[in-house]
Amino acid sequence: MAGLHRFLTTAHQMNVIQRWNNKPNLLAETVAAHSYLVAVIGWGLAAAAAGRGRPVDTADVIKRAVAHDLHEVITGDILAPTKRSARALKRAVEQLEYQAGQELAAMLPGDLRPRLERYILDPMDDSPEGRLVKTADLFAASLKAWLEVQMGNGFHRGNLDRIRGFLRASDLQEVHELMWELEVYADALEQRPSLAKFLRSLFVLYYVKRWNNLPTLAPQSVAAHSHLVALIAWVLAEAENARAQTSLPVDDIVRRALLLEAPKAITGDILYVTKTASPDMLRGVEQARSRASRELLDMLPPELQPAFAPYLRPLPGQAERLVQDASRLAGCLEALMEVRLGNTYFQPILDALRERVDSPFPTTREIIEGLGLVG
Repeated sequence: MAGLHRFLTTAHQMNVIQRWNNKPNLLAETVAAHSYLVAVIGWGLAAAAAGRGRPVDTADVIKRAVAHDLHEVITGDILAPTKRSARALKRAVEQLEYQAGQELAAMLPGDLRPRLERYILDPMDDSPEGRLVKTADLFAASLKAWLEVQMGNGFHRGNLDRIRGFLRASDLQEVHELMWELEVYADALEQRPSLAKFLRSLFVLYYVKRWNNLPTLAPQSVAAHSHLVALIAWVLAEAENARAQTSLPVDDIVRRALLLEAPKAITGDILYVTKTASPDMLRGVEQARSRASRELLDMLPPELQPAFAPYLRPLPGQAERLVQDASRLAGCLEALMEVRLGNTYFQPILDALRERVDSPFPTTREIIEGLGLVG
């Protein structure tokens, strides 16, 4: 199990890698937060395509999107225009990214590597699912650039025009519909339900801050946290199925993990000590979360709501318990990073989080023990 906790602590470093590193940014974007948005956009595009009868594996798209930039914890974020500036450089970067993916996959225990490796090594291949992830990646970048321009940051105008050009070249109807919704309908005073409206709301998670009552050396957004929760939940579910011969619904678990914190786009992040201060407070927070979930669902058009609705509420039984384990483990990793950076505020928090993880799943318990060995 040493490899698994090492894999997760390494993957968590996506939260400190900044994108758009050659431009002034009004909204900071980490690779982890970007990967979260790519996963949700890919999910929406795949659901729309499936609704039109196109054979797309939505679960495969989501897992590819969650893993698509994992290699950057080793390579860093290399700008797309730089990659394309010369054919030899493009080939060299692709080879480097593949080697980084191999290094990450080698951290996985042998029984898990076959289940995750292909998503890490080649998530954006020429399959229909791989092409959808490429498109979702562009959409996430265009939304970030569009918001920067809307806020008055002219440095991103060229980026926005360039990315729009790539998207306009797509032959997918869903792509052109989403472009219209994001750009043309964005300024309407009363927006009709649309995938774009839903995505713009979830973009708020980029700047909803976790641990907002404490000084942090590596600030964490709810978007980045949600990506980490999805990755951990995926790994936990695969491990339990491989080792205990269980049949946990991996695809449902990853989707639920991605939307676990989505209501915070409306409610904000309420501290654990605050929401558990009294039974009345806890009930009130849960009611607010339920209303926020319904509000988010109502932002989607009726034809897309069935694709998301089951995952804005708890899954049955052990599946939801595993997602909650993933959320607690993500909190442990975040606190551990602060401690390793020398932030003594987080040592008692890390100790408390470790004690609070009382899980029926052996994999969760073994990861917690492994994190205790990380200095």
